[in-house]
Amino acid sequence: MKQKIKRELNRKVPGLSLFEVLIAIAAMGAITGVIYYAARPAINEMNLVEARTMLGTIAQQQQVEQIRSGKYSREINVLMEVDPGQKFDYQVVEATATTFKVRATAKVDYDNDGVLATLEVDQTKEVKVISQD
Repeated sequence: MKQKIKRELNRKVPGLSLFEVLIAIAAMGAITGVIYYAARPAINEMNLVEARTMLGTIAQQQQVEQIRSGKYSREINVLMEVDPGQKFDYQVVEATATTFKVRATAKVDYDNDGVLATLEVDQTKEVKVISQD
């Protein structure tokens, strides 16, 4: 009986060695890195589209505010619900009875060149790219 247990314990079980597991993890890391950098331009463009859409909505809200009160709003909280998870910071740069300017500035410099993506919209509702990441 003891010998039978010894044989069972000494029997080789198929599996992976530590080295094989490390190689597989390193390969997955390399593939993930390549995919991340290949997808970065598409992600940047998607973020810009999001900012353009939000600025268009803010411009419409400014028009509503101008009709309602006779002047454009200086408070961004009146125009939109501020969400800390947004990828851009929005601020009213200028607001008078006849003109306004709202700026969206990216919170992250994705390509690490020191330039944050910045877009602006005014009373003409034309969204302009001031600087691109």
